[in-house]
Amino acid sequence: MRIPKPERSVLGDLPSGFGMALLGNTEAYNRFFLLPEEERQNIIDGVYSLSTNAEMRDYVSRTLLPDIVPDGNRNIIF
Repeated sequence: MRIPKPERSVLGDLPSGFGMALLGNTEAYNRFFLLPEEERQNIIDGVYSLSTNAEMRDYVSRTLLPDIVPDGNRNIIF
């Protein structure tokens, strides 16, 4: 699978916790950087109300992987 190369300006704008959550989830990372810039910015804007790593991981799942983890629950065992 080809991993999209993000634009530098977008990477510089990522909150560090969000960037770490994306790096920990390859599918979410790929989907995020395939989105149009406006949608990426809307997702970034949503992270500023989150305060824990768990909230960040859940947010990434809910916003970028709703078809894989519909309720955002990361404790599903496949």
